[in-house]
Amino acid sequence: MGGGYGSGWRAKLSDYGSANLQPLIGNTSNPGNPVYSAPEAANPIDHSPAMDAYSYGVLLLEMVTRRIPLPHERIGLIDNVRKVPFKSLIQHCVVTDPAKRLKMSEIIIELNDMLY
Repeated sequence: MGGGYGSGWRAKLSDYGSANLQPLIGNTSNPGNPVYSAPEAANPIDHSPAMDAYSYGVLLLEMVTRRIPLPHERIGLIDNVRKVPFKSLIQHCVVTDPAKRLKMSEIIIELNDMLY
């Protein structure tokens, strides 16, 4: 895997550790982890790829703030993000209206623009 920082590595997200968060969020009948779930996750008719963008935005918020972004604290956490590009990206991912969220391809472009 040699090379410089990041060479040859590929990050993969697979489990949000739902069982560890259950005491913080209570019971839910929706599949997946409600901390990271889009508002429309409760209605299967409304499921779309936009849900992934929402979940990614919440995960990005957790990485930037180093705090679990519980739904009732999320707006306050976003307001505390100091780096404007990350704050803007997170805000565009967690928009309530799925039609207004960034697509994952757009998120990748935004991240590349920030990092390179």
